[in-house]
Amino acid sequence: MGEESLALFRPDFNRSIRIESRAERLTAESGSIVLREVLERLGIIDWLVGRLVDCRDPELITHPLSELLRTAVILLGQGWRDGDDADTLRDDGVLRLAVSDRRGVSPLEMRPRDGTVVLSKNPAVPDGLASQPTLSRLVRMLSTPENRDGLRGALLECAARRLHAMRGGILIVGSLLWDQFHERDQWRRARLRIDDAVYVKLPIRYGRRSMSRGGTFTMTFALNALPGQGVLVPCSRATEDMAALIEEAEALWKAEDRRASAGSIGASWGCVGVSFRAEPPPGDWLRAWAAHFQAKGCAVSSVSRDGLLRIPWPLTAADGTPVNVDVILGTATKAETTSPTSETIADAWLGQAERHERYFFENVRRGIRTADDGLIWRTIEERKPCWLRDDAYAEAIAILRREAVPAA
Repeated sequence: MGEESLALFRPDFNRSIRIESRAERLTAESGSIVLREVLERLGIIDWLVGRLVDCRDPELITHPLSELLRTAVILLGQGWRDGDDADTLRDDGVLRLAVSDRRGVSPLEMRPRDGTVVLSKNPAVPDGLASQPTLSRLVRMLSTPENRDGLRGALLECAARRLHAMRGGILIVGSLLWDQFHERDQWRRARLRIDDAVYVKLPIRYGRRSMSRGGTFTMTFALNALPGQGVLVPCSRATEDMAALIEEAEALWKAEDRRASAGSIGASWGCVGVSFRAEPPPGDWLRAWAAHFQAKGCAVSSVSRDGLLRIPWPLTAADGTPVNVDVILGTATKAETTSPTSETIADAWLGQAERHERYFFENVRRGIRTADDGLIWRTIEERKPCWLRDDAYAEAIAILRREAVPAA
């Protein structure tokens, strides 16, 4: 990737694809990748394939029904309304990737067309978009009474999923908000509405000694802690069902732990917990989440064995109103048996030289605060470590010094 390109996102349906913004124009059909991603998240194509009657001879099928449905929808979505457009766009690489069931770059493979080989009219796999005659036959097939019922059902299914969808949010109380590691940055870009983040009041403290951070302390939820301040960031997409909630939880844990195995939502030192606003949650959400958590998670003191966060529903720092989402996910870590004092927390940062104090100063700068911050800062400032002169910490230090000045 050159200096003139900007990575935007990588679609979930085919992780071999990477969308970039470049000065040169490579295709006019990049929107088809976004449309495919929307179709995947809706799950409506799979729903239709399971209910529509495909009357074609299986021995003569080149384009699976799922690919034909995607081709028809995506071409319409891209503004190509004439059936003959499919022939014009037959070899467009982006469209072929967008409609294919196959992963990787295999949808771009083509048979030789130099006339040296007689090509079958029914290859085992497509080597281009479906032709105009094939799409016309799809329309006739969808026009049968039983398939019209299936199409009507699809409209109702989409509406029902939207009605039952929950607005999700992620609670962040540490470096997930500001670390610039590629995986975390990509996670924030792809899954969060950072611009809509709000500060919330939460019972948090520096309560877990982290060996990966030089034995210094990181943030934990703690019911016995005085209220601190975290960040609630809305999810980019609605949580339509339990599969979507699990997907969100897995993505959150992968951002928290880059070494996490696929499908994991926890380890011995922490896990993803969930909180539902409604009491009880609608439908079977509570039981389904508990079953999944017990299979994949690992409870800690601030998360129950059913995977529920043991904290009150967060209130906004601005006016004390409940945050306006329906379900919250957060990563909870295993706290020390004995809560460290503010001096112990400060001593841990003062006793290292690997810049792990950045965790404290970045949290302060980004508005992630505990009730102990002032006491921690007093100990640090009294000891005058050399890293207080680091320009990177100037903004956070100014905030702490301003707060330490007694009110007139």
